[in-house]
Amino acid sequence: MERLAGDVVALLDPLGIGQVHLVGSSLGGLVGLELAGTRPERLATLTIFGTTAELASSRALVRTTTATVRLLGASGTGWIAGMAVKDRVVGRRIRGLFSAADPVAVRLITENIATYDHTPMLRDSAVPMLLLRCELDRSVNRALGSTLAALRSRDDAEVVDIAGAGHFANLEQPEAVDAALRTFLEAHR
Repeated sequence: MERLAGDVVALLDPLGIGQVHLVGSSLGGLVGLELAGTRPERLATLTIFGTTAELASSRALVRTTTATVRLLGASGTGWIAGMAVKDRVVGRRIRGLFSAADPVAVRLITENIATYDHTPMLRDSAVPMLLLRCELDRSVNRALGSTLAALRSRDDAEVVDIAGAGHFANLEQPEAVDAALRTFLEAHR
């Protein structure tokens, strides 16, 4: 996560961009949480979805997931992810995105996001935050307890529920995601 967060800063610096309103889905949300902890001055706001601030995967789950990614590769992993989406068009798009990904990167990312805890930073951060809680993203929702508690302790954090959306809410319910983002960003101009 440190390296990916550094990549974001390395992109912003030559463009002369000091602060951004970062929206991160899944891995992008983890990158945003890393930036909020290590480079908060670069974030005007942070919006995350498909992401939890704390995850503690068992070693067995990590081994099984890593073996699955090694066996199926990026495109096979994308096929599984795409099958989890009700909308077939969105599912095909997810499969296409995974198929284009570097299989080694997919495996390394899978291994590196198995266990982490950003909740202390989340409680103390001065970066205004929005969490989009997606109704059908059951695996993330099961792990949101400490994230929700940390956000509830803050005056500048919001949680918005997105009905009918799973892990890929921006593709599954784009209008609802857009409306929530617009409202949040208007409040934090």
